[in-house]
Amino acid sequence: MLKIVSILLVLCAGTLADPVLKPQIIGGTDAKRGDNPHMCSLRSTAHGCGASIISAKWAVTAAHCVVGVSPSARTLRCGTILHASGGKDYKLTQIIIHPDYANPSQLNNDIALLQIEGEFDLGTQDSDVIKLPVQDSDLTADAVVTVTGWGRLRNGVNDFPATLQTVDVPVVGRAKCTEQNRNILPVTTAMFCAGLPEGGKDACQNDSGGPVKYNGELVGIVSWGNQCALPNYPGVYTRVAIFRNWIKQNTGV
Repeated sequence: MLKIVSILLVLCAGTLADPVLKPQIIGGTDAKRGDNPHMCSLRSTAHGCGASIISAKWAVTAAHCVVGVSPSARTLRCGTILHASGGKDYKLTQIIIHPDYANPSQLNNDIALLQIEGEFDLGTQDSDVIKLPVQDSDLTADAVVTVTGWGRLRNGVNDFPATLQTVDVPVVGRAKCTEQNRNILPVTTAMFCAGLPEGGKDACQNDSGGPVKYNGELVGIVSWGNQCALPNYPGVYTRVAIFRNWIKQNTGV
């Protein structure tokens, strides 16, 4: 996730990490094999962002992970809970960034589609699709969602896990989250927030693009936040349901 370090966001086109985007999971636990078969690592020479398999040929991630990036410069590693080993690597043939992701400094409409060469190996314990939500559906405040990723384990420290991390956090109402982030960025209807009032559990750098699950559906994508796991600053996630029709129009899924 992009982590906000100041009101002025400095976005680096063509890179997978950004000081304002969400990186890794803080306060989580090691994921169990088979619990997140949709999870992929979007990488150049090493892990950079997360992504989720939504069909035999398509995955979804955050737009800020792939702005200015050529498909040939990235691969997806899927089918493993160890980002540095195991699984299978897939070449990308196409990246589709949402057309309304026009102002990266605002991080609105932070979603992108990834098409691979060939097809994912699906239907196994380690690799499978995740269901998508109904168009315009929304989460209620206090619904508990699950976030997964290989991002930082501590705020501001380059401490990364070998094993996929998972953490459960409650949804924060949009009005409350808007007020909490009033001096950071606008929280739009294309976003939702989740986190504990006391902090301590959150996505962080290099978790960007990864999945947020609720009732077995991909309801969110790790997007941004004010640093990581701070009190009264919940993580902010792309609301996938807003983009359900756009996903179908571009992928047939």
